[in-house]
Amino acid sequence: MRLTHSRDFDRVFKRADIRSRHGALRIAAVANRMASPRMGLVVSKRTVRKAVERNRIKRVLREEFRGRRCFLPALDIVIQVVARADNSALRADADILFTRLAVSPGEEI
Repeated sequence: MRLTHSRDFDRVFKRADIRSRHGALRIAAVANRMASPRMGLVVSKRTVRKAVERNRIKRVLREEFRGRRCFLPALDIVIQVVARADNSALRADADILFTRLAVSPGEEI
């Protein structure tokens, strides 16, 4: 599932229990009342100028999330892209961040 409303993003940014950064990605997460995790993406034009590249980044991150969703606790997760990166770097950064979420939910990492 995905975060789609601005109020969901605001809640995660204001009340994030978990914040972490690795490589080109910054992550913020807060517990939700659902049975499964949800993810939202922030890829700004300032960071990645071309729409084609922004869409590629979002596609890669959604694919990584789908592969890890069953191992993650019930969290609302916002991933913010803070630098340009190629597909392999994005996958590696996302893998590390999702592993941190799966191993130690509810802690500052």
